[in-house]
Amino acid sequence: MRGITNGMVMQRNADNVCEIRLILTDSEVEYMGSVRYSGQNGTFYPLEPTELKPGLWELKGIPAGGPYTVYIGDQIFSDLYVGDVWLLAGQSNMEGVAEFTEEDRNYTPNPEIRELHMANYWMPAEPTLHKLWLAHDKIHTDVLRATPEGYANQIEKRCIGPGYFFAGHMYDYEGVPQGVIPCAHGGTQMLQWDPAERDLGGDKSLYSAMYRRFVDNGSHARGMFWYQGCSDAYYDAYRNFESRMLEFYRHIRQDFGKDLPIVQVQIARVYPSEADLGAEGTETWTGVREIQRKMSAAVPNLATAYTISYPMADPIHIARKSQKLLARNAAELMHALIHGQPAPEINIDTGGIQAVPNDYRDDLTDIIVPFTGVEGLVAEPYPLGFTLLDTFGKDWSSTIYKTVINGNQAVVGVALTPERVKEQGLSIAYGYGMNPGCNLTDTRGYSVPAFAPVYIRK
Repeated sequence: MRGITNGMVMQRNADNVCEIRLILTDSEVEYMGSVRYSGQNGTFYPLEPTELKPGLWELKGIPAGGPYTVYIGDQIFSDLYVGDVWLLAGQSNMEGVAEFTEEDRNYTPNPEIRELHMANYWMPAEPTLHKLWLAHDKIHTDVLRATPEGYANQIEKRCIGPGYFFAGHMYDYEGVPQGVIPCAHGGTQMLQWDPAERDLGGDKSLYSAMYRRFVDNGSHARGMFWYQGCSDAYYDAYRNFESRMLEFYRHIRQDFGKDLPIVQVQIARVYPSEADLGAEGTETWTGVREIQRKMSAAVPNLATAYTISYPMADPIHIARKSQKLLARNAAELMHALIHGQPAPEINIDTGGIQAVPNDYRDDLTDIIVPFTGVEGLVAEPYPLGFTLLDTFGKDWSSTIYKTVINGNQAVVGVALTPERVKEQGLSIAYGYGMNPGCNLTDTRGYSVPAFAPVYIRK
């Protein structure tokens, strides 16, 4: 029987009761018998599964909470909870390569915040969620070569991602059990998440492994937390990144739930030697970030969290402090999405970028850069990360002599007249290139987005 297993979190529906799908063989249907559940008080309550089509049944009616025991004929499923289930997927920053601290070693497990272990059983969630070297699906171990030896240093020192912290915030928001299904694998491109491979099985495809874990655990989830893009910031992959992402999200909504809420993450920085891209890296890393920044406008019920201003743990992975900030931000965005509210996503008001004369000297210009969704702006000792480019790609950033904050605006002072800014056709970007020095956040600590060059209106 697929769709129910010991220890799982069953996804609740709008009536705050479980709603999952069971896949039964003919013999299992024949001997299904009575279906019932019991809670901690020991009282039995009847359940009436509904047949949707031959072999596919819907089970619903158990209230949010737990633990419960479910009896289906002579089969017993114990330590079950009803709440929300989240898919965690992408590459290494979701998998977790941030610092593993004593706080993580000495965490206190919460039985109502649970993970589907990579080895395919449910348990109270741990800070280290993606134990790929133990994965049931051989795509992780045999194909992508996740071994204990290869992960030895990461196991001891660098294994923290955002998923554990995200689940904790969602638990605080919703007050019901939370379950996460870790599916990420570091270094993977969108080609390796091809939805066309859905039915190949978890031994051959990342998408199929994620789909198998989803189906085996009720075929219902509340949302997806997705963090990927670094491995597609290479020229051959970059050419197709936008179309592949749009196709991926389209299939996610077909296979995992219509209008499934999605929070994605804009990729952060990379040291050029890590990516070994040369000059093209500026175009591709800036381009991937820009595609991700604009994705919320292209895909309904999707929001984006940003990381460009966050500290790094190594040349390509964000630090533990950054992962915690990201998790809190993602949870706020997800909470809004699942409740049908406008997601409080930070973004840049590109139409509001303009050059105005300086109020002190007429040979200086102030470039106004307004952000939306921020609760004030913060940068110490002053904002860094803006780049000026002309129509030929020449860098004019050396003309920036200061940047100050004015409410939700960054005011970039340049040693050029407004007429010269217009003559040169200057554009402004934030977080441009592979390894920009950025430090602009809002008062909650959330990074503002990196954005590609935007023409400056006079």
